Amino acid sequence: MRSLILCEGFDDVLILGYYLYKTQKWVFDPKAIFSNFYKFPKIDVKRQVVEVYKKNDNLVGIWAVGGKDSFEAAFKFIYKVNSQYPQ
Repeated sequence: MRSLILCEGFDDVLILGYYLYKTQKWVFDPKAIFSNFYKFPKIDVKRQVVEVYKKNDNLVGIWAVGGKDSFEAAFKFIYKVNSQYPQ
């Protein structure tokens, strides 16, 4: 299963990642690829961060989109991906 958490900034990624690691034993994997079919778009290159955590065969991506004004572009990307790759 693949899940994606959208958040505003880098601090949110750190807090959520730490929570997943400490409470649910998810492990941060810097080499993990969320999908072979697509890559996350660069909405805000300076402030955007994507971290992937693994637990068994499951993946969780935490995507800091780079600010409150960037959520709309992230939602459009997610809608596009879900439409093109429903599996």
